[in-house]
Amino acid sequence: MQLAGNLVSFITMPFLARVLRPDTFGLLVLAQSFALWLSVLLEYGFNLSATRDIATHRQDPGRVAEIVAGVHGAKGLLVLGVAVMAVAAAGIVPALRQHPEYLVWACVQALALGFSPVWYFQGTERLVRPAVVEVVARAAATAAIFVVVRTSDDGWKAMALQASATVATTGVPLLWLYRRVAWRWPRRMQAVSMLKSAWGMFVFRGAHGLYTTMNVLILGMFVPTRAVGYFGGAERIARAVLNLLTPLSQTLYPRINHLVRRDPRRAGGLARVGLMLLTGVGLILGTALALAAPLVVRIILGPGYEASVPVLRGLALLVPLSGASSALALQWLFPVGLERRVTAVILIAGFVNVGLAVLLAPRLAQMGMVWAVLAAELFILVALALCARHRSVRHAEHTPDSALA
Repeated sequence: MQLAGNLVSFITMPFLARVLRPDTFGLLVLAQSFALWLSVLLEYGFNLSATRDIATHRQDPGRVAEIVAGVHGAKGLLVLGVAVMAVAAAGIVPALRQHPEYLVWACVQALALGFSPVWYFQGTERLVRPAVVEVVARAAATAAIFVVVRTSDDGWKAMALQASATVATTGVPLLWLYRRVAWRWPRRMQAVSMLKSAWGMFVFRGAHGLYTTMNVLILGMFVPTRAVGYFGGAERIARAVLNLLTPLSQTLYPRINHLVRRDPRRAGGLARVGLMLLTGVGLILGTALALAAPLVVRIILGPGYEASVPVLRGLALLVPLSGASSALALQWLFPVGLERRVTAVILIAGFVNVGLAVLLAPRLAQMGMVWAVLAAELFILVALALCARHRSVRHAEHTPDSALA
């Protein structure tokens, strides 16, 4: 599913970048980033917390039905927050205020992304059928984009088609979910309880959004959409390469959560393997991307995007840094119950990123945002490594010598 998503992105990006040109392409990237940021609010960290709950209780149909009802009830309460954010964006971001059609389709895509039941299928380790639906829907939207997007005025059509594909990839798996899980009408107290239990994960995901999806929005507040296009195009390429690491991380996450309570030694060994794999592959991919940056920009974005080359070279460092930090958080610190420490680290990094972005973007445009992102990511890696080391030392101190032997 991840590979197909990246493939679709690499197919459509060269076409859209050339047809729309940097100004309108930057507007499209801005709207897409806003949709992703809004979806973080609706997703509320349930892709982590609910996945863990489903993985833990998947042999108890009654408990699974309660989890599903609670998650959907909680998301129903969060829709109001999405509406407030959309109105606020219309007033704060000039480009979205001037082009409301992009804002409308961004909201549609955010709702579809936010209500995706991927957490259920990930927790039950049954992702094949949802993956097929997503691949088919993305492929259909991609084919339609090549047909209907003909000039720079058609950028909103690309946004509409991508949002429609997301609606399909959410709607069909939801039907499948309720064929397996008994329907239970969400209760208000149950929904509120679910929000409280997932709060730590939400803060983690929200803070993570401060230095990922929100970067394009911040940049759009201070610079023309052309500069947003330079940064957004390079960031999409770097994130696509980084996303190649996601399947391994997501596959290991429910398995380690399943093992950590039953066989901690196996869980720890699997976490170490995951860390080495994600870091090693990240170093290889990041180095290759930095060396090939001029060629990659010329092939994917085309003429007129030469300013994206230094941006891409800088963001190539994200691949090994983020790969290692994700492995530390998702493969060890979360499963052993240290969500609060990880959340605190991510939250601080988010504020560092936003602060540096507001300071540097008006002066250095797209390169200022690059430095802000890298500073935040480096802080996260160092802090999480210290947390993991501290956890390992404490575990060793409280483990009997016979067990260590």
